[in-house]
Amino acid sequence: MSSTGNCFDNAAMESFFHTLKTEHVFFQNFETRDEAMQSIFEYVEVFYNRRRLHSTLGYLSLCEFEEQGQLRRQRKRESKLQFTLPVKKASLPICYV
Repeated sequence: MSSTGNCFDNAAMESFFHTLKTEHVFFQNFETRDEAMQSIFEYVEVFYNRRRLHSTLGYLSLCEFEEQGQLRRQRKRESKLQFTLPVKKASLPICYV
C-alpha cells in the first residue's frame, strides 16, 4: 500500500496480530465473545506488555523499555537544569522625553 516508514505502513500492527494469533488465540476455544475479550485482554496486559521479551527492544518487555525511556528523559532534564546558570536581568535607566 505504501513505502516503509510511511504513515500508512501498518507492519507493526500486522506483526502484533500475527503474534497474538499464533501465541494465544489459536490455542484457545472460546465459548462466548466476552470470554474471548477477557482472555485477549489478559494476554496483552499481563503477558505481552509486562513479561514477553521483544527482540527489537533489546530483549526487554514493553514496560521495562518504557521505564528506561522515562528514566533517560528524566536524567536528561536534570542534567540540563544543572548546567543552567541563573541570568540576572540588567536594569536599564528609563528616559522620559
